[in-house]
Amino acid sequence: MQYALTKHMLENRSFVLEADFLQGRYGNRVYVNSTINFIAVDSTEATIQIGSNWRVGPNGVGGVTAKGRITKWELTENEKKNTFHLAMNVMTSIGIYDVRFSIGSDGRTNARLSGLRSGHLTFDGDLVPLAESSVFEGQSI
Repeated sequence: MQYALTKHMLENRSFVLEADFLQGRYGNRVYVNSTINFIAVDSTEATIQIGSNWRVGPNGVGGVTAKGRITKWELTENEKKNTFHLAMNVMTSIGIYDVRFSIGSDGRTNARLSGLRSGHLTFDGDLVPLAESSVFEGQSI
């Protein structure tokens, strides 16, 4: 049942990866608040946000919010393992981002975010329908 829901969300481009953990390029894994750390996809647009409960940032939730247009979308399905892989590019006012999702049959998802600069950030959490998401979007730059 979760697999069918995940497939529906991906095919309709309407989902949110609510991250429980963020991991930097050196493997440092940090527990985060999933309501302010997420990647949201709504049709042809995406929102990428990182936030902190202890700091103030340009987005009002202790981090950065980048909102933009999806310029590339490549979705592949492994029917034997009931998994998905999604590669997308997002063009925002603060940069162009490459996001690569690995989505399990249970909805557990990793997304590796990289930009024009070296390094990457990995979001680890659950994939949920956009309409059922509990994220709080800060002000985008």
